[in-house]
Amino acid sequence: MIRVAAAQFFSGDDPVANADLCRQWIERASEAGADLVVLPEGANRVRDFATREACFDGVEAIDGPFVAALQDAARTFNIHVAAGIDLRGDEAPDAYIELVMIDPSGAIIGRHRKHFLWDYEYTLYRPGVDDMPVIETDLGRIGMIICADGLIPEPAGLLALQSPDLLVNVLNSRGPDEMRIHVPQRARECGCWVVASNTVGGPADGLPWTGGSQVFSPDGQRVALASESEPEMIVADIELSGENAATHAARGRRRPELYASLARPAPTMAEVAPRPVTVGAIQLSWYHNDTFTLKRAAAQVAFAAERGASLAVFPELFHLRSLEDVDRGALERSEVARDVVQKAAAANRIGVVATFVEEIDGALAHIAVCFGPDGDVLGTQQRTHVSANESWATPGDALATFDTPFGRVGMLIGDELDVPEVARVLALDGAELLLHPTRWTRPLDADMTAIERVVENRVHLVSAARLDSALGTGSQIVVADRWYATGPPPLPRYPTAIRGRGGFEELILATVDLADTHDKRLGAHIDVFADRIPSMYAPLATETLEP
Repeated sequence: MIRVAAAQFFSGDDPVANADLCRQWIERASEAGADLVVLPEGANRVRDFATREACFDGVEAIDGPFVAALQDAARTFNIHVAAGIDLRGDEAPDAYIELVMIDPSGAIIGRHRKHFLWDYEYTLYRPGVDDMPVIETDLGRIGMIICADGLIPEPAGLLALQSPDLLVNVLNSRGPDEMRIHVPQRARECGCWVVASNTVGGPADGLPWTGGSQVFSPDGQRVALASESEPEMIVADIELSGENAATHAARGRRRPELYASLARPAPTMAEVAPRPVTVGAIQLSWYHNDTFTLKRAAAQVAFAAERGASLAVFPELFHLRSLEDVDRGALERSEVARDVVQKAAAANRIGVVATFVEEIDGALAHIAVCFGPDGDVLGTQQRTHVSANESWATPGDALATFDTPFGRVGMLIGDELDVPEVARVLALDGAELLLHPTRWTRPLDADMTAIERVVENRVHLVSAARLDSALGTGSQIVVADRWYATGPPPLPRYPTAIRGRGGFEELILATVDLADTHDKRLGAHIDVFADRIPSMYAPLATETLEP
């Protein structure tokens, strides 16, 4: 059991005054009994630089007085200190955004240079190219991440491979989406505790930094939260078990042999003409009996076509009463359901996606099928990442995207959404629409995981949910909101979600523009494809987590 603290405040343009401010927060954390205090990104000074050269001149080297002041405070108050500090590189005009870890002796025991920068930062700083280090400390194995590093999945994925006990995240964010989705989602994916400190406040006439410093448990549950407007410190007692939850969650599920796209340069995205398409999520699952269920399914397809949908998605194995106890009887029932869905697609001139139990080489498999408006099969996807509650299903050996009259699509089934590499590979391979038959098995998957997948990949996501979801969560369509210079700044990072009601048969519809998925920007200078550093990602396509 250790005690952690996160302090949030605003640093002005005087590094000496800021060093004194940091010392005050370090002292307060020590008085509160904390073993570790985390200070925000940019703790040494506000970024008011006009040019890269001015930035280099305005920050210090690692052996400068600001870092020395933090080292002295760590020694004096006998505490670990993690702080976000902008530092000079070895050659002008290179500067980097760094997270520096200092132990109670005052020694620097870890450094991480921000890998994925936020928008304007690309005009002032260089991105780091370190290997996302996890450092051994007296407190446990600590991973380090900085703010926008968490807007794409690869940095957290590299950390998860190293099974950290604790993730320290320092932020300088003015987006309320950080505290709501990005920080907790990366905690879930790394399977470890997260302590995050964000800047708060700022000049009265500017967009404020949003605070919301927090501590998250390995399952993404918030255990401490600061305000979004005031300087303050939060403290939490956390237990580092030494067993990383991501190891257990990913055992038998991570498939690095399928992730070669992660280590290759992303395709160059070209602007395309508007291509609106209306998509629907059919919220339906087995009830009463097979005959009635399939009758309702055909009626829902007809209704979706009548409402103008080009494509409709059914939930995961909607025609079966249970998804756990699947046997060869389910195979026969799937054959009947497939025939009904295929004929309904052709009769109503609409694309339809549904999943079925099929036999492949004598074994049962869970297959998503995309029928075209002629009833022809446009593409299939065998479930590749099989979870414990679907042990009957033989995993597929490829992730595929394919062209259709309603765009280039990729399909993922159920809790494959939880594995960030699945959606990432499909997006890198050109998917404009991710079609997701599901039943929602984990809390926050709709509210958090699904939103994150759209942010990090800039694709539209259609999730159709069963009526009998234990969570009571409904279907959802998440729109890849395009970045506009005049639009609300947080919107591309916290996109629009159209939601259905859990446990209620209905159809939800949305008209999305496929052209929006060809613009991967989150701001004027940041692109979730172009700004990746694929040369760093080879471990994601070669390594797996050990039991």
